[in-house]
Amino acid sequence: MLTIEEAMEKETGQIRTETLDLSFGEIVSLHSSDPKELISAPEYQRLFRWSNEQRSRLIESILLELPIPRIFVVENATGVIELIDGLQRISSVIQFIEPGALELEALEPEGCDLIKELNGKRFADLPLKLRLRLKRSSIRTVLIKRQSTSKLRYEMFKRLNTGGANLAPREIRNCTARMLENGQQFYAFLQNCAGFGPFQTCSDLHRHFAPGRS
Repeated sequence: MLTIEEAMEKETGQIRTETLDLSFGEIVSLHSSDPKELISAPEYQRLFRWSNEQRSRLIESILLELPIPRIFVVENATGVIELIDGLQRISSVIQFIEPGALELEALEPEGCDLIKELNGKRFADLPLKLRLRLKRSSIRTVLIKRQSTSKLRYEMFKRLNTGGANLAPREIRNCTARMLENGQQFYAFLQNCAGFGPFQTCSDLHRHFAPGRS
């Protein structure tokens, strides 16, 4: 049996990270490239849950050059990076600068109390100086390299996303299916099963006749 020091040593170094500052302009560009170099909402991420007021105040904070919490991204096998923490912040900025990239209506800020003049102004309505300030502002980004073990990548996602509001069971299942070894292939298999008629029939019968059900 390992000692606590040996167990710690075994796990340390199995996850490789790099810290960099990405400008919001770069993030929008990576997300809008074809093919995409940044996936802002992989299946295991939470849905876009922020209210318009929360999104608006983030834009206000960036323009005021207030500190913004860092985000975490993971590098997949093809080199594309996926958000594992920071979806609300990144999606808010993308919706404001380039809403078509998310197939959303343009964000019109509301509830901004420090710069009330920002309310109701779309990105295109801002003076060039402020548009450039927003796009050139950067956010500290922790990149988890693809050489990191899948187990620790999953554990990092789970710990980052259960410190505040708890993940729904479905979100945890999606995360598990996607982030563990060969997870993307397994997730694709599950999606194919979900669309297969006989599998759907079998699942419905199992739910109907499962023990404990009337």
